[in-house]
Amino acid sequence: MFDNCHGEQMRSQSLQRLKVAALIVVGIGALGLGVRVFQVHDQTWEWRLRASATPPKIRFDDRDYRRDEGPPSPASASGATELGVTSAGTHLYGVSNGSYAPVGVYAKTARGFLSYSLLGGP
Repeated sequence: MFDNCHGEQMRSQSLQRLKVAALIVVGIGALGLGVRVFQVHDQTWEWRLRASATPPKIRFDDRDYRRDEGPPSPASASGATELGVTSAGTHLYGVSNGSYAPVGVYAKTARGFLSYSLLGGP
């Protein structure tokens, strides 16, 4: 009888330790996901794990740009050249102003170009 009671107690403790370990793993995973969601939101204004191809806000050349309203334009702006690629892999086009950040950039999508305006001043 003593051995059976001792065995049950050990099984109960092992089960409790397993539950605590599982909760710790789940908590660390949830914390990691939460941090990632906040990072994406800070960069794009989207509450997601990964930025979309054309988020409401993009960061390019250490400047923030806000997506303009309206449907994509089928053609790019005249004189625009490829400036770079966003973290989501979207190609950005615009007119370079020398040492100043472009006032507007265009994100190339399958349906055309979406325009983005510089937040703040040049």
